[in-house]
Amino acid sequence: MKPLLFSAAAFLALILITASPAAQGPSVATIGYSTRLLAGDLVPHIPLIGSQGEQTSFAQVRHPVAIVTFVETKEDAAMPLDPRLAPLAKRYRHAHVSVAQINLADQPKETPRTQLKNSRVMILSDPKRIVWHQFKQPEPDSVFLINERGRIEAVGTLGDLKSIIRRANLLNREMQRFRTDMMTSG
Repeated sequence: MKPLLFSAAAFLALILITASPAAQGPSVATIGYSTRLLAGDLVPHIPLIGSQGEQTSFAQVRHPVAIVTFVETKEDAAMPLDPRLAPLAKRYRHAHVSVAQINLADQPKETPRTQLKNSRVMILSDPKRIVWHQFKQPEPDSVFLINERGRIEAVGTLGDLKSIIRRANLLNREMQRFRTDMMTSG
């Protein structure tokens, strides 16, 4: 019986040794950072200077849920809202959602004067591409949905906003329920 147990143990040890990663050769990988922001990532800091020169940040002036997009604009153009964002701005005008367009161009000739506090729609200029770099240089027309905790919920494009809108609607309903619960319990 002992020789049989010894043989079984030796056979099992042989299987374990040949199945181990060291027996198959070294694993190879490259160390590096993610090349783009993904759902679940924290949103980078977005510094803002208001029309009166006051310094603030996007996190301080946005609503709990935000849709942020990067748009390539002409250098000498005024900063109109991209027509693909206009329906979003209209849809969320009475919601807990801010819509921000970050223009990737030099400072335009005409800068709109916007009240930053609790603004539903913000058109921001990033002539030095500071925020664009912090967002890991997304393609123009990239859209980021940001939740109330400052994390990216979804990433999409201006050409296909359906999934962003669907998720933004869910987040908005959650915020409405939360605020209603807070008001009725307090």
